[in-house]
Amino acid sequence: EIELKDKWIVGMHLRRTIDKRVNRNSSVKNAKIICESIYAKGGQVIMVGTPRIKSLEKIGNVFNTSQLDLDRFERECIQLYVWSMSRFFVGSISGGSHPPGLFNVPTIWLDVHPTAHIRFPIPRDIVLPCKIFSYNDHRYLTFEEANSYAHCHCQSEMPDVTKRFGYKISPADMKSGNKAIEIMYCKTGILKFDKNNLKNFDNKNEHISILGARYIST
Repeated sequence: EIELKDKWIVGMHLRRTIDKRVNRNSSVKNAKIICESIYAKGGQVIMVGTPRIKSLEKIGNVFNTSQLDLDRFERECIQLYVWSMSRFFVGSISGGSHPPGLFNVPTIWLDVHPTAHIRFPIPRDIVLPCKIFSYNDHRYLTFEEANSYAHCHCQSEMPDVTKRFGYKISPADMKSGNKAIEIMYCKTGILKFDKNNLKNFDNKNEHISILGARYIST
């Protein structure tokens, strides 16, 4: 059972599939940091469409609906509830993260890769791109460099391709993740927005997509 009295909810869906496109997967470590922050603010995280992830279950407020013995109709009803009633959503590039936008529920897209040909059209969404290290340049690429033609091979979803061309894909830096969660708290009324701290929510490491969503990277 799950007790939602006096709690606001945040839906979560993480891609953790072991296949040839694992560069698209989200980091459990980063998800755990976000879950702990939500728990500290009095929220309840409800995971949908995701197999059991034990490292997240150690956090008291994560409720994984995949553990419930439900038929297809019941499971889809729960997912619709979470997608539509969440204060905001935390997701990754996977089908289970797209529906909240239909209900005007903003999403933090965690550890997004690739970014060159994927854009999220909802202005309230926040995208946290993966970090990309170039062995040829001996440094992490900037957001602009990572999305340039010169580094097009770093945008592959397949680790054997990115490794072959001299790139390492790593989860987003949680400095940007912590910033994203604070912005989302303010946008959704969990925290009062302080205009005096406006400068803390806008800097050179933010990239506004032509189609809408804000990209934050470090």
